[in-house]
Amino acid sequence: VGLLLKRRTGRPWVAELRDGWYRWNRAVFPDYPAWRDPLERRLEAAALRSADRVVLVTDRMASAFRRQYADLAPEHFAVVPNGFDATQFAAQPPDPRNGWEVLHAGALYYGRSLSSFLEAAARLVDADPEFARDFRLTLTGTLDSTIRAMRSADALLLVSNTTPGAEATVPGKLFEYLAVGRPVLAVAPPDSSTADVLESTGGGRLAPAGDPAAIACVLQQAFRERSNPPLPSEVAVARFDRRLLAGDLACIFDQVVGGAARRY
Repeated sequence: VGLLLKRRTGRPWVAELRDGWYRWNRAVFPDYPAWRDPLERRLEAAALRSADRVVLVTDRMASAFRRQYADLAPEHFAVVPNGFDATQFAAQPPDPRNGWEVLHAGALYYGRSLSSFLEAAARLVDADPEFARDFRLTLTGTLDSTIRAMRSADALLLVSNTTPGAEATVPGKLFEYLAVGRPVLAVAPPDSSTADVLESTGGGRLAPAGDPAAIACVLQQAFRERSNPPLPSEVAVARFDRRLLAGDLACIFDQVVGGAARRY
């Protein structure tokens, strides 16, 4: 629709991609039909070349598109990350709890599996009586119903997509976890945008997906430090407040509109 409106009106167009497009869809969806391949490849190229600016949500994603469209200026691709709505995360007293609870909020789909984490937890349950006594894993529903539960948990479990190309993306759930301010345990590729965000915020620990031994090591370390866990940096997390990100997006709009005005 944006491409058609751009061609019809000639007005400035900022295209935003929350995930990748052609290559991403081909990698992520196992039932990707053959007929869709050339159609989507041409549509992506037409849209991204026609847009006055393309906004991506991670630096890795922007780098991938810059390599793919090396003839376009690097600044054609801008980055405004995902974030959180601070009004949803006003301070609330945590619910009383027993033991040591790790909570996963939301759905698991497309390349996300708990199997390695469950195997790691089972190993620790068998090897450590104290862990076996205190460990609790909670799987809960959507954000609106779980913010209080997230705040009460001892650690928040993040399971990232491990399909090829997904390392350039970040689950939106991570920013909600950071807003809550509890330690994050991430099962994700070490060389990924998820790892980048955790490193920049001090938000938690990461172990590679598919490696139960490494996950068990990270889980055990978090359990041992449960009385004084490392918490995300409030200053670093604040830059993902959507009110600030909206300002960044507004600056891009101003640049694009200003450039269009100079052309005319």
